[in-house]
Amino acid sequence: MDETILNPVAWKSVRIDRVCRSTLAAESLALSAAADHVLFIKENLKKLVGNITPISIDCYIDSKGLKELLEKTKDPSEKRLIVTMAELREMVENEEINVHLIPSKKMPADVLTKRGVDCNILREFLTSNNHI
Repeated sequence: MDETILNPVAWKSVRIDRVCRSTLAAESLALSAAADHVLFIKENLKKLVGNITPISIDCYIDSKGLKELLEKTKDPSEKRLIVTMAELREMVENEEINVHLIPSKKMPADVLTKRGVDCNILREFLTSNNHI
């Protein structure tokens, strides 16, 4: 029997709760919300089944600017974004989440939100061991 190594737990595509002044701010806010959501689920799973196996949280983004900002200590110019980036950097530093940059053309989530995207991208992503 094949073991699945990647399990999307939830998907949500809605307007974000606040107005963002840039695409970078929107991307970082979405990543922060997703990370909070999955960390909550992880903690509940640990309570249910115990800490038998470590659960890795891998987040995939296609925003080069966000990835660069996560890896640098320089803060963005937007005040609200500074707080979000500090929160995300702390999650990465504490190894609560892993953030991987993938090419925009290979973004599997686009199948769920955009018309005309090849659904095989998502299928291949979920069944492949080579996600990056």
